[in-house]
Amino acid sequence: MMEVVCGQCGARVALPDIPAGPGVRCPSCGAALPAPVPGAPVAAAPVPLYESAGRRLGLIALILGLSGVLPVLGLLTGLAAIVVGIASLVTRRYGRGLAVGGIVCGLILPVLSFGVLSVALWIAAAPRARTRAKQTVAAVLMNQVELALDRYNLDVGHYPTEQEGGLKALLARPDLDDEPFAARWHGPYLKRRPLDPWGNPLNYELTDPGSDRAAEPPFKLWSNGPDGEDDGGAGDDIRNRAWKDAESAD
Repeated sequence: MMEVVCGQCGARVALPDIPAGPGVRCPSCGAALPAPVPGAPVAAAPVPLYESAGRRLGLIALILGLSGVLPVLGLLTGLAAIVVGIASLVTRRYGRGLAVGGIVCGLILPVLSFGVLSVALWIAAAPRARTRAKQTVAAVLMNQVELALDRYNLDVGHYPTEQEGGLKALLARPDLDDEPFAARWHGPYLKRRPLDPWGNPLNYELTDPGSDRAAEPPFKLWSNGPDGEDDGGAGDDIRNRAWKDAESAD
């Protein structure tokens, strides 16, 4: 017996020790077999065209799937890997392992890449978001202090002066030798010392009663802001609403 290789499909066919002719065909594909040469080594089977094409299609799917790790483009390449991989599985018998790998990578890597990108963006934006949240809390705190100052003014007849201790007069009655004042003070007007979200006390200042600015508020209240430095209401300092409204009116 001799063995020949089909030039069409690559199948190895065992033949008797007789020359092959046009009547001897490959049992796999039906193509005519070449005549066996006694003593000649059997040639390596050629890779059929459809097998090579199947492997190439599977390799393309795998490459596209691995490209899914790219931050934004990965969503598109991952979808392309899934489409090419499914097409390879449906139409080709070869390269199925590569196609399956491409589909799996196309499903998983874009999701992981998107998750990592989202976490990175959140980490980058978190400090600014925390600062904005603290600025909002500081504004709400100053609104509460403004209400306490207004109640103090209604009871006593004026806003706390520097002699009365400023904002401290909202927490405890000033130690003044003034019985009428003591009778009108009905505090405390605040439960605790007002500290901004950065742990610094609020700044309070009475405005000049002789000011020509009719719209100027009776007092100014502000927080030092994120940098903790008192800029007199400028820079990143956070001012009370009445102060900002008065400047807007100007």
